[in-house]
Amino acid sequence: LFTKGMEADVSTHVLVFPHLAPVEIDDLSPRGNEGESPLVQTGQGSDPFSVKDFMPGDNPRHIHWKSTAKRGKFMRREFSREQEPAVTIRVGAGPGDTTDVLEKKIERAASLSARFIAEGYAVAVQCGSADVSLGRGTDHLLGILRELALCDVSRADFPRRVGSREISRVIEL
Repeated sequence: LFTKGMEADVSTHVLVFPHLAPVEIDDLSPRGNEGESPLVQTGQGSDPFSVKDFMPGDNPRHIHWKSTAKRGKFMRREFSREQEPAVTIRVGAGPGDTTDVLEKKIERAASLSARFIAEGYAVAVQCGSADVSLGRGTDHLLGILRELALCDVSRADFPRRVGSREISRVIEL
């Protein structure tokens, strides 16, 4: 193996993102609320939740014909809202953590964020002074990497809000 690099005179600030390493998330994947799971709320899901009176503006495709025939008035199916897979990664300094240990925690948080986002999860990160809310996609990952590069782990003040109450899992590093 070899290391590739270069030296350059830079007249401006350069932000170096944490190293991204391949990680396995099988043992970290949310349990219980894994993947999409129904909530006890109505929404745009695919699983029937209940039958309600048909109101003007409702989608006629959702008419529940059996209930309509039984009651003599139009009835519509209501669907349960589905919970999307989400995870919050929290990075904090433990007693006696060295700079190298903190750097490894930040790199692990960055790698986990990249992997979870690639798997379709919404990801939030809390790292000392940084607090990135739930989001998806490459732009969100770049925001996470920026905040992790700038975070001051020694300023962690847990417990903090985890964001939405629909978080599937919190991972603390």
